[in-house]
Amino acid sequence: MSIRQVVLLLTNNLCLSTKSLFKEIADGADISDDAFMLYHHQPGNEIPGFLMEVKSHIFTDDILYNLGYVPLFNKLLPGSNHFPLLDFYKKYSSYDYYWMIEDDVRFTGDWFFFFQYFSKFEEYDLVTSHVRIFEEEPYWYWWNTLKHSRYFIPFESRIRSFNPIYRVSRKALELLSDVLDMKWIGHHEVLLPTIISLGNLKLLDFGGNGRFVLPGSENKFYTSENEIGALKKGTMRFRPIRRNAGPLKNKLYHPVKAIHSSLL
Repeated sequence: MSIRQVVLLLTNNLCLSTKSLFKEIADGADISDDAFMLYHHQPGNEIPGFLMEVKSHIFTDDILYNLGYVPLFNKLLPGSNHFPLLDFYKKYSSYDYYWMIEDDVRFTGDWFFFFQYFSKFEEYDLVTSHVRIFEEEPYWYWWNTLKHSRYFIPFESRIRSFNPIYRVSRKALELLSDVLDMKWIGHHEVLLPTIISLGNLKLLDFGGNGRFVLPGSENKFYTSENEIGALKKGTMRFRPIRRNAGPLKNKLYHPVKAIHSSLL
């Protein structure tokens, strides 16, 4: 039986570049897969007509409280942008895998090739970038956010990742939902990989480098340098912002932000 997966493009800005990106991603999805626009709506604003033309899932900041989880802050960013994914999962729980892609990610290749490449690795429950254990990047800023009022996860058991684009399994989302129901709190970049790993589920790095990259796949889909967590170099980085994707073929780039960002 073939697997079912869904690709979600997360945005709050339906500019021309976001619409174009969604079309590229939707065209790249397998015929048996779905693609949804995951749209962060601000109450009082008109819902863009484009969302009526495509599959879409609309949410507001109300998900910070309506899901019953504890957000890191009283806003989606930083740290709680896994909430929209879980909100979608609770309504559409039949997929085997869920791709989550932020609107400032670009791939300099065929998205179909990219998605198909990872369809071979069904045993992995979280596929993402810059996966590191605590001892490799002990000064990373968000380690301390993973907490609970009664329980403690030792730092040597914590893992971080960089999640502008990632794939997560239904098994992992079931686990995460249960853990968040227990009132665990944490930035998604430490909460997701740590909880999934401690649940005896498997992590894979897109490559990149490090112990979670498959041998021979180093720097395959993005370039990475050891920067003790700063992520200011390479094709998948936190900052600085790019205006366009770089020249390397079949690489993920982030963050790529168009100058024109007015709603259309």
